[in-house]
Amino acid sequence: MKKFLLLSTLAVAMTANAADYGTSPETAVDFPGFWSPDQSLVDNKTEVWFKFKVTTQNGRPALYPSMPPSGEYQVFQCADGTMEAPKNSTGVYVVESGKEYLFKLVPGSTAPVMLSGLEFRDDSEKGAEYYPIEIPANEMNLYKKQAPGTTVWYKCNFAYPSNITASFFNMPVMDVEKIVVKHQECPGGINEGSAILPAYNKAGTNIVGITVSAAATAEAEFILAPNAMGTFNCGANLSRGPKLGLNEETTYPNAYWTVDKVFEAPEDGEYTFINHAAKGSELNIGKIVRGDADTSPFGNKLSCDFSEGETAIVGDKDAMIVKTLAKGDLVAVQSDVFTKLEEGAPYLKVVKGNATGGINNVGNDNNTVEIVALGGKSFSINNVLLAGGAKVVAYDMNARKVAETAVAAGTESQVITLDVPSGIYLIVVYGANRSASAKVVVE
Repeated sequence: MKKFLLLSTLAVAMTANAADYGTSPETAVDFPGFWSPDQSLVDNKTEVWFKFKVTTQNGRPALYPSMPPSGEYQVFQCADGTMEAPKNSTGVYVVESGKEYLFKLVPGSTAPVMLSGLEFRDDSEKGAEYYPIEIPANEMNLYKKQAPGTTVWYKCNFAYPSNITASFFNMPVMDVEKIVVKHQECPGGINEGSAILPAYNKAGTNIVGITVSAAATAEAEFILAPNAMGTFNCGANLSRGPKLGLNEETTYPNAYWTVDKVFEAPEDGEYTFINHAAKGSELNIGKIVRGDADTSPFGNKLSCDFSEGETAIVGDKDAMIVKTLAKGDLVAVQSDVFTKLEEGAPYLKVVKGNATGGINNVGNDNNTVEIVALGGKSFSINNVLLAGGAKVVAYDMNARKVAETAVAAGTESQVITLDVPSGIYLIVVYGANRSASAKVVVE
């Protein structure tokens, strides 16, 4: 495949001071184009973080970096350093033209570092996971053909959550044996399905991988399309979907998924909204907005407004929000899932009264980092992100990393010892899709 060298638009012909670097995703600085690590960074195996963009002449993806530096490095497509950029079949990162990324490097020597990318010269790689075929909204319902035994990736932008179907004349195409959906916005997630059991997508940019069975005797012909009406989300007509019933556990797909429901208060009083889901999942309560009169027999179209809504995050207990409603009030109830539940099915539930015992668990309280002093310079770190596998890192007030420990999935709390001078330090928990932080005083 033909390629040519193209330097990042951030690159300039200069040598940067070795202090001009970040030590975490939060402190990452723009890469200066030409940078030399000092020996102390090499000896201490210090992480250095940079932000960068590669802008190519034709807007095609680029292999990155084209001149690998000495040491260990990673490229991330999320600002919190949790979602790694895709790689091609040879293990080289592939980045989109014009999009900002993070570059983490543990220098292996003091050799100068110059970051640049190799642009794809032709379209021979289109359809690969790292170079998906973009489908405009007006082409979603066009027929596509795909050869037996192949996997082709498509890039789609969905205005609403839905599930992805591969059908022909409204019937599932049996030769499509697998559908994989990867949410590209941060935080992301991966859902899998088939033509029979479609995969779910979040709103926004997703890449969709369609695999046709190798046993197929001819090209598979199908329409790749979202099924919004099958999921009754805010982008569809909520009045046509089932409402939340009082005291009922309404289950929903155990996936990286956003689900919206409507609750109508049967009488005046307090109601507790409950989301039973994996740690880190959100419960959002918003308003219902009535649209223009619907010509169908189902009444007015309903949409959601969360601009002034309330949020609770699932921690060690279910997320709960208490609302005082009048009879007939309509409420939008949303669950946004970033981690899958290990056992059982997630559900939404509404009960009459204040089921929280007087505590309205609203806000990000369950997502904060709780730090308990154990004596000496040891601390117990508690946070919902630990359960999914995480990394706990401590920084001083100059953003220099002073301690780090990896945490296995399923961990409830993690002890970290800070062998540092007295002062204030920042503890950051880096989870699979997001991060959380808190300060601690070391005496």
